[in-house]
Amino acid sequence: MTARSGAAGGLEAARHAVNVGRDLVTGAVARLAEGASVDGRISVDALDRHQVLAYDIAHAASAIEACSAMLQYGEHGEYEAMLACGFVADALAEIATRSFGREE
Repeated sequence: MTARSGAAGGLEAARHAVNVGRDLVTGAVARLAEGASVDGRISVDALDRHQVLAYDIAHAASAIEACSAMLQYGEHGEYEAMLACGFVADALAEIATRSFGREE
């Protein structure tokens, strides 16, 4: 295995992890919509009660999109792939820190 093929394998693993993160965000958005709904419509008052969750979801969603951009950048070479993998690992660790143990 060459360094180049190792970088490609790392990118594939990072891409899979980002897809899992995207699924987590999608589920969190659905949960937030459910918790902020009154009679089938989003309620501003109900959404305000979940403001911290909404902020964390927005933060996670933007991190996932940034990861997607970095994965594209990682396709340009071995060093770019290593940088992209490091970025993805850091971003997903931040999302995990905000998510694990959350009761909402």
